[in-house]
Amino acid sequence: MARDPYKYFRIEAAELLEGLSEGILALGKQGDPELIKRLLRYAHTLKGASRVVRRPEIGDLAHALEDLLAPLRESDGGGSPELIDQSLALLDQIRDHLASLPVEKRSPSAEADGPPQAVQEQVGQAQTIRIAVSDLDRLLQSALEAHALACSLRRGDEEIDVLGNRARKFLRGQQEVQVGPGSSQATKVDALLAEVGSALRERREREDRLLRELSELRACASELRLVPARSLIIDLERVARDAARTLDKEVEVRVEGAELHIDAYVLAGLRKALVHVIRNCVAHGIEGREARRRAGKPSIGRIDIRIRRQGHRVALSCQDDGAGLDSAAVQRAVVERGLISRAEAASLAPDAIGNLLLRGGVTTSHGIDGISGRGVGLDAVREAVTAMKGEVALKSTPGVGTQVELSVPLSLSSLPALSLEVEGKVVFVPLDNVRRTLRLPTRSIARDTDSERVVVDDHAFPYLSLTRALGHPRGDVAAIQSVVLIEAAGQQAAIGVDRIGATRTVVIRGIPGHAAAHPMVAGAAFDDDGVPRLVLAADALIREASKATLPDPLVAAIALPPLLVIDDSLTTRMLEQSILESAGYEVDIAVSGEDGIDKARRRRYGAFIVDVEMPGMSGFEFISAIRSDAELCNTPAILVTSLANRKDKARGSKIGANAYIVKSEFDQAVLLKTIGRLLA
Repeated sequence: MARDPYKYFRIEAAELLEGLSEGILALGKQGDPELIKRLLRYAHTLKGASRVVRRPEIGDLAHALEDLLAPLRESDGGGSPELIDQSLALLDQIRDHLASLPVEKRSPSAEADGPPQAVQEQVGQAQTIRIAVSDLDRLLQSALEAHALACSLRRGDEEIDVLGNRARKFLRGQQEVQVGPGSSQATKVDALLAEVGSALRERREREDRLLRELSELRACASELRLVPARSLIIDLERVARDAARTLDKEVEVRVEGAELHIDAYVLAGLRKALVHVIRNCVAHGIEGREARRRAGKPSIGRIDIRIRRQGHRVALSCQDDGAGLDSAAVQRAVVERGLISRAEAASLAPDAIGNLLLRGGVTTSHGIDGISGRGVGLDAVREAVTAMKGEVALKSTPGVGTQVELSVPLSLSSLPALSLEVEGKVVFVPLDNVRRTLRLPTRSIARDTDSERVVVDDHAFPYLSLTRALGHPRGDVAAIQSVVLIEAAGQQAAIGVDRIGATRTVVIRGIPGHAAAHPMVAGAAFDDDGVPRLVLAADALIREASKATLPDPLVAAIALPPLLVIDDSLTTRMLEQSILESAGYEVDIAVSGEDGIDKARRRRYGAFIVDVEMPGMSGFEFISAIRSDAELCNTPAILVTSLANRKDKARGSKIGANAYIVKSEFDQAVLLKTIGRLLA
């Protein structure tokens, strides 16, 4: 609590506000003595908690809410519209005060992941625990680090087995020469070797148990990040109600599937999109009372929200019972904007009209108000859904209503993936985007002057060699190619790889924004051995395939030397490795200066990329060591560090560093340009 005295208050207050919002909105529909008691209890709890953390302004607002709701205990009916408005206004003020509370500083990676949110999970039948999503992320991060370490121990055991076998052969050879087989000395040697083998087997069994437990921990942490969609629905009901009152309409929201659990960050992204969808439903879909009466509809408009799970994705539809799209008005608007000609507008199919609206900037409103009028609502929907690697579609039937359908991943942090191998490197592609895997003769790849295509079942698809796309030199091409047919946003492409591997669920870790990773890279994930691998974005692969040009064979034939990245931070190692491998380099990693020295003496590298601040041997000491080594002294070395002062830079230059890159000013292009210059 020392760093952030409001940490747990925020979580509790968010839960109480959610319950209050849901209950107050329900008061407008029915009178329920038990509901009123629950709301008063929530308000009282919030008042007490706020005073414990010495935030009297929040306590006073909670007390005012109690005063407002208390008279309803003696009433059989629901709350009046005025009372509900006043109650919701008090909740808004409380939210504003909560948002202004000082927040503990978080790491840049945590800032990039999204806002802190609360997760509730039921334990047994009676107890509820409250956990911050940021805490779950740290738990998941620790589990990943531990799993990677356990996998490295397993690889160490394999090396020990090899050494043990060599030692066993050597000792047996010696004992036959010196004491002869069957002697007491030979028996002692055999017994010692048996003890070593037994100890290794016991260690391997313990490691197996550890890996199983860590895998279960990773799965549990990922599952805990899923929160019920019910909290999203409460916000949307409020948005619909406020928009309807602004426009003097009446709207009822019905929900199906609110119990579905979704990743907290996906839920936040959905909220951004659906706020605009709901406002559009009220402003452009639901008619006014008189218009609905003339159409033979109830005076209260209806918005049906349906949430369902489809495999590893969430499908959400929002259907209103309004007048549907005014096709003529949309056609006039797109012509006025110069998007299409008048003749093209007249021939537009209904689905095409919806797609035009999703492009944004098109509005049929005659004025600008707090709900609509600038044509940005559906554009914001499309952008929010695209950011979540999702899809959006709009359908409308005149006189019946309009339906907006969203499809997004169930989780942004974990997903099923297919492993692919190119030039000995393994990468992942989301399994949801894979439509087919097949083997094709190389002769079936059609080439023109600057691109390639393949024909599958009489359909031609853009073809992209993943080996070439990742910057690896192209060697001999096999007679039969492994091909993955992928699809995203209605577009398809064929991706050629060396080998198609197994499917598995991977936890994606984002690449920091300042790293400016290639658009094909969606993130990184650990494989089963704890080795970081790139996760590729299907939509970017398809775009790359559509614009791919054949390489200059002379350039493609140039082999790049291997590089060694030395850093004690797993995240930094993974980031730098992904950047360099995307640029076509083969990369080895070392977890310390000592480990780096050992690897450098066993393999010749083109350059070293070294952190400065590491336990044991620092980056400065590493460079001093290689500069005094006759075989390593000429290998370029780049320091990548958070130390930015002149004194440290001068020290790096003095001991022989060829370049000095500050992490806070890190730029992928600068790193690659520096390496290219040094290797040249």
